[in-house]
Amino acid sequence: RDTVLAGKGPSMAPSEAGQALQSRLEMLKDKARKRASAYYKEASQSLPEELTLFEPRELRQKAAEILAKKGTAPSMLPGGIKGHLQEVVDGPQGLSWDKLHDMQSDYGATASAIKKRNLGFDDVESHIYNDLKASAREAMERRAQEVGGDFLEKYNFAKSFYKDYRNTFDNEVVRKFLKAKP
Repeated sequence: RDTVLAGKGPSMAPSEAGQALQSRLEMLKDKARKRASAYYKEASQSLPEELTLFEPRELRQKAAEILAKKGTAPSMLPGGIKGHLQEVVDGPQGLSWDKLHDMQSDYGATASAIKKRNLGFDDVESHIYNDLKASAREAMERRAQEVGGDFLEKYNFAKSFYKDYRNTFDNEVVRKFLKAKP
């Protein structure tokens, strides 16, 4: 620090230093996101083959509830979401762990994209996707508890790592820093 202040340190403009820091932070964020994904995959691979398919009751119940409350004429459901909800209700009896995890992630990403599009505000559609995400997560939690053992341990570790990742890289300070012009 003292050498930089005395003019004897590296000659990097503040904007260059800011850009370098932003790049490094983006790289670390991406690396941590990929690691979280790998931990979920590892948990999935430890699930015994005969237990990979299960019935996501919580998700089907939530989809049916939303259809009953908002899907009747006049429908309060936006765009193609009514068809998706009907597919969830009428879909195949069992879903794989990986499929349910992907759906949960997609629901969360869709809700976030809608909120971003609405300048930070939720609407009916984003609430529906958040509800579906929570229901998919409940089904995953239930299944992990039912299976137990090594699978539950790996699933809990993946969940904990992902939570730490979100707390570290997806908070207000980091988001503002990454969007700022150095």
